[in-house]
Amino acid sequence: MKTIIDSEWTVKTGQLQAVAKAPFTDYSALLNANLIPDPFIGDNEKKSLWISETDTVCSTRFDYDGETKGAYLVLEAVDTVFTATLNGTPIGGGANAFIDHRFPVEGVLKRGENLLELVIAAPKVAARAEMKRINSGATAGVTEITFLRKPQYQFGWDWGPEIPVSGIYGSVYIDTDEVRITDMKVDTVFDNSAVTLHVSAEFTGAADGYILSVTAPDGTVVDKRGIAGSDNKVDRDFLIDNPMIWETADISGGKKQPLYTVKLCLTKGKDNYVATKRIGIRKLRLIRDKLPDGSDFCFELNGRRIFAKGANWIPADAMPDRIDEEVFRYHLQAAVNAGFNMVRVWGGGFYEHDKFYDICDELGLLVWQDCAVACRPCPFYDEKYLKNMLSEIEFNVKRLRHHPSLALWCGNNELEDMSINWITSRKYIDCTYDFFYRILPGELERLGAGASYIPGSPIGADYQKGVKADNVGDTHLWAVWHGLQDIEYYRTRKTRFCSEFGFESFPDVRTVRYYAGENENDLFSDVMKIHQKCALGNEKTVYYTSALFKTPEKFEDKIYFSQLAQAESIRDATEAWRRSQQTWGALYWQLNDCWPVASWSSIDYFGRFKALQYAAKRFNAPFTVGAECGEEAISIFVLNDYPVEKSGTVAVKIQNFSGKTELENKFEVVAAPCSRTKIAEIPLKFTKRQKKTLFYVAELLENGKSVARVSKPMLRDSACVFPKPDYTVESAVTDGNTHIYIRAKSYLRLAEGYTDADTPPYSDNFMDILPGEEKEIIVAGTYPGTEFKVRSVGSVNTVGNPVTELIKRAKIFFNPVNFFSWLYWRTAKFEYKGQSEE
Repeated sequence: MKTIIDSEWTVKTGQLQAVAKAPFTDYSALLNANLIPDPFIGDNEKKSLWISETDTVCSTRFDYDGETKGAYLVLEAVDTVFTATLNGTPIGGGANAFIDHRFPVEGVLKRGENLLELVIAAPKVAARAEMKRINSGATAGVTEITFLRKPQYQFGWDWGPEIPVSGIYGSVYIDTDEVRITDMKVDTVFDNSAVTLHVSAEFTGAADGYILSVTAPDGTVVDKRGIAGSDNKVDRDFLIDNPMIWETADISGGKKQPLYTVKLCLTKGKDNYVATKRIGIRKLRLIRDKLPDGSDFCFELNGRRIFAKGANWIPADAMPDRIDEEVFRYHLQAAVNAGFNMVRVWGGGFYEHDKFYDICDELGLLVWQDCAVACRPCPFYDEKYLKNMLSEIEFNVKRLRHHPSLALWCGNNELEDMSINWITSRKYIDCTYDFFYRILPGELERLGAGASYIPGSPIGADYQKGVKADNVGDTHLWAVWHGLQDIEYYRTRKTRFCSEFGFESFPDVRTVRYYAGENENDLFSDVMKIHQKCALGNEKTVYYTSALFKTPEKFEDKIYFSQLAQAESIRDATEAWRRSQQTWGALYWQLNDCWPVASWSSIDYFGRFKALQYAAKRFNAPFTVGAECGEEAISIFVLNDYPVEKSGTVAVKIQNFSGKTELENKFEVVAAPCSRTKIAEIPLKFTKRQKKTLFYVAELLENGKSVARVSKPMLRDSACVFPKPDYTVESAVTDGNTHIYIRAKSYLRLAEGYTDADTPPYSDNFMDILPGEEKEIIVAGTYPGTEFKVRSVGSVNTVGNPVTELIKRAKIFFNPVNFFSWLYWRTAKFEYKGQSEE
């Protein structure tokens, strides 16, 4: 029996005190009580930093009338270093935010009123204390934040605030169950068209018997009964003929995936003790076979190689107690709607909540799971730290291994890539190798981790060998943005798999107004800098947007152009890698935000879509057309991710911005399963002057219906001469939704429909609308009296001239940090020529 004690907690930090219900953090409790200013607005982040240097005392009084014999107190995920007392008696403590805690309280718990108190140590103080205890010494790249098993992003990142919270992320309860299922594992063994499910479980206490059942997606139930053995274990097999197979959303058309429910019920007298696991039946592995020029890096699902399309996931809030199932579902459904088949859970945050993986299972979204280690070395040489880390691994592997969405365990984020910062510290070099190449893979094998494993990302041929190479593992490519390379640079990198690449933009203007105020019009004001955590980030935005689209006059248009630049960069890279025969994945950085900020996200903190989120739906389409326009020819490609043959017609046109057709071709295509095919190369005989007013469009039709389209000016947008946009906008309400109709008489480049009202995301946006074309945009809800407007590249008033723009960009380029980063990416070689791994 479980007695929940989540409500009516008193949270005291320093002299401030608030009441909260679990889950909570000190920041959110004080904020909800109006005791601190919102750290997401203005410069309030700095004003709240004192909290991280102050202990937080959490206490609750609760009435209890149940059994006290054999009672345990369970605390789900306390962040981070804490001690607990019940009725004044110490009962235990912890130092890991990624696990649950269980303390015996028999003899301390009483019937009637009880007082439970947790003292959570100030995060920064606790981190410094652990660093001093371990005596790590002064080593470049080593900071105190890795000495706690706490989400690292809370100490600040180049997209996140410094808000090191303390609190409880889960539930708190008294558990008096006489029998407890401590572990349950389901293994899948394929044999032609049949599958055997091997279910094994362990439990404590004395049970009389058990009922083990499997419920199929269609509701069919098969159960097996038995007598609980004296070894406190259950082991049974279920044979399933012709099982329903779990697939990714892009291939299954977004259908809910077939999931089988495995249920174990232990019986003791009249009491039942139950554990359930939902599983999906699929074959999944990471292929890293040796190749003539290196080694492979490709996921194979149900016997076929797949191109991984998606993005990196960071924690959805700087105050994690505010993240709930609705937040997860909103973002993950948006990912599926944008053609994703994978998300990478980044190692500077959490092993996410169970609901995150449940939703991925339902939607058909693969999960690349980093362990909670990122960028900085950890003191694995310390016995206490290592033991703490291993308890974290065991807890989370057992919790997550049954999920069909789980595609990969990755040991860390960028430790080997960053090791140049601590190369002089032999103990960190050695213990990092020992943990990720020897200890952790052994633990995952022992636990039956349920997915493939790599020691880190990016990964090379071996420890610290070829970490940045294209030909032996995955890569993190930051030449564009940090290295100021042109966005077309990605086309030159024949990476096996790019698990990080990105481009910043500002969030929706309404989000900017939230943190910067209604009158903000300066990208370089103090508050805009505070909400830009990337060094020289706003300067880089100006550098790229002025090159790609010129410099806008209005503040709102600067935000608009920043989003267009981001979308065009990620689109160009993803399309190029999907056309490539060497690359098998593109996961851009990043899907979401943890606070309102200028960042690499495609969905801002408030859930507002940037241009990139809309573009991703187009460039991730499973059956699509691609184009690469050079000076003398345009190449046309057809990409088919489906495991079946697809056929259609590709229509290619080159038109001027007023709609006159200068060239037209059609091609009948038959695309083999899981193929990337170049179907045509069309010569071009236009002068550069002519190209300034021309665009191309390639459209894929299946059974006469348009399923995909790409279009783009023949020159960079900043070199084009766009006419004054000629269009009309109308809106109508049907079935409770608003329909916006944009009718273009001239070419509308990357047109955005927008309004001052706070609406949910549109059905489509930031798209090319061709001369003579009408586009319909659907918005959920009705907005009486609201004017829907349109902006496009050609409608933006720009300032400056070629000389002043060149001078402005040169000043940014020759900043020493930018220049030397550019020089590195320009001159470095990214091929590993040593012995590639087997």
